[in-house]
Amino acid sequence: MRTTRTRIIAATAAGVLGLAGGVAIAQSQAATAMSAAPADRVQSQLSIGGCVIRLYAAGPRIHANSSHTCVGVKSVGITGMGRLQVNYTQSGRTVGLTANADELLVARGIQAGVNGTTRYATITLYDSKLKRRLHLGRVGDYTRASGSTANIWFSSTRVRS
Repeated sequence: MRTTRTRIIAATAAGVLGLAGGVAIAQSQAATAMSAAPADRVQSQLSIGGCVIRLYAAGPRIHANSSHTCVGVKSVGITGMGRLQVNYTQSGRTVGLTANADELLVARGIQAGVNGTTRYATITLYDSKLKRRLHLGRVGDYTRASGSTANIWFSSTRVRS
């Protein structure tokens, strides 16, 4: 009797879990279909870009020379909130962004984080020694990050609009 009851309970549970699992998979597939663009359609519209942003004493600039190039970025500046703003050459939807502090900034305890919009990316610098975000519009904070070889390495993968 106990074996029969155990089998009935197990079969019922498997049926319920199978149904719930099927619903979860169907919902997941529907959400993915709505949010992801087909790769074959987007592949030709991908835009890979990036540059080195040099934090010169006079202000941030794109650093390009015989060994560094800049692709997809037209200018950099400082926002009213004290962050670096990287302006793209054309608008597009963001796939991925990175902003990395170079070895000089890392030795000073400075890290970089990035977020983006369709027209520009914003880079925030955080000073782990001071335990706060740097406001690059303030002379003392900018001086803490700047230098003749102080760089932020920026890269983007975007889909052109």
